[in-house]
Amino acid sequence: MTYHKFFRILASTAILGVLTGCMSGSDGGGGTSLETIAPLAGMTEEQYSKLQARGVVAKDGVPTRFTSVASTRTSGSGFDEPVGREEGSLTFRSGEEQGGVVTRNPTVTLTVNDLTGDAVSFHPRYDQSKNSLGRPVVSGSPGDVNGKKIYLGRRTQNLRHTAVVYLPRGDGHMYVGGYASDIQGLRWSHGVFGRETTPDEVRALHGSATFNGVGAATVNYLKSDEGEGGGFYEGNTSATVNFVNNTYVMDGNFTGKSVAPFEALPFTMSSSGKINPDGSMTGTVTYGGLDAVKSTINGDVDGHLFGPGGQSIGATFIGHGNDASDNYVNIVGHAVLNRN
Repeated sequence: MTYHKFFRILASTAILGVLTGCMSGSDGGGGTSLETIAPLAGMTEEQYSKLQARGVVAKDGVPTRFTSVASTRTSGSGFDEPVGREEGSLTFRSGEEQGGVVTRNPTVTLTVNDLTGDAVSFHPRYDQSKNSLGRPVVSGSPGDVNGKKIYLGRRTQNLRHTAVVYLPRGDGHMYVGGYASDIQGLRWSHGVFGRETTPDEVRALHGSATFNGVGAATVNYLKSDEGEGGGFYEGNTSATVNFVNNTYVMDGNFTGKSVAPFEALPFTMSSSGKINPDGSMTGTVTYGGLDAVKSTINGDVDGHLFGPGGQSIGATFIGHGNDASDNYVNIVGHAVLNRN
């Protein structure tokens, strides 16, 4: 089974919950009742406002630019096109209900500009049988330390686009979020967004700090004796930052879901690099545990410190390896971490 078939199965079997949140008010026009429907179902309007106040997301209806995007796509019949960097944004918009009638649905729009300059957008998947208001489908408890997952999708000319946004808690202390997207098994991307630490704030940081968090990755590979395979991975990440010499080290352990006849072997990542004066992070990464190629799988990390005190880290990572037998591995992913 190819990876894009696997992803469609994964998306179709995800357990999704529909949660709601709203705030009442008045439109001042003859006393007609007006309710604002929070775009982040399952969060209160207060929690959504706190996300805006922390700078994780922009004002309602204003795009939040991705700090970093990592992507890979197919080339011909294989997955051997090199991984690369892209741009994009995430926009949240509240809905409105007036006199018992929904005049505007809440929505979340994720837009990724691919390497050719074309823009692809993702929108909420609705469960109309359970949700007459058409609010975005989400999963996760409001108390989850890693926040919520918002599932997005779009079907265009028989191409199915799917994405999941990892959003921190509205009432938490994390300043960064991430996302992963797939276009019909033809192109994958991962990104991070949030309130970046400014150069002035970076200069005020001293000593060292440890971070822990989560991450997600997309892996595709070709083994000449078996065929193509791969999967979607999630895992745990950790990092140590030295603000004196402006360096970092980051490690991660990721586990995927196997699809016969391929086994999604766990893999590790180990990265080191520097913290730049503007708060950006650049470094190299080495991957272990993937045996599709008989050579070292290397790549790079592109990220940033987030929060007024460098409380969070958000980064994307890429990797590519091949060998003389025409085997290859592509890896793209992201990690979001918070200071301990």
